[in-house]
Amino acid sequence: RKYGGAAAYDHASTAILMSKMWLQEIYPLEKAKYEQAALKAASWSKDEPALRNHNYTAKNIWVLAQMYSLTGNANLRNALVEKLDKSLKPGVLMDANSDGYVDGM
Repeated sequence: RKYGGAAAYDHASTAILMSKMWLQEIYPLEKAKYEQAALKAASWSKDEPALRNHNYTAKNIWVLAQMYSLTGNANLRNALVEKLDKSLKPGVLMDANSDGYVDGM
């Protein structure tokens, strides 16, 4: 089930494309299919664990942020905030002198 993160890279681009197609009015008969595809993609991104390679985690956060902005679904927001707080931010932010303030990346 877990792919070591590599799938997240292409998954994110495809998921964002599905969300954009969902918003287009030029394909009204396909709108529900794009919506379902985008929602499934968001669910996958929500369930994928954060990884040490922050590039992949950031891609899943991107999907979650996009879908939260479109749906207002609190579960998606909670998942993206958790991935940010427990993985991405601590992984890239540095507090060199331990004063509680970010000193750099």
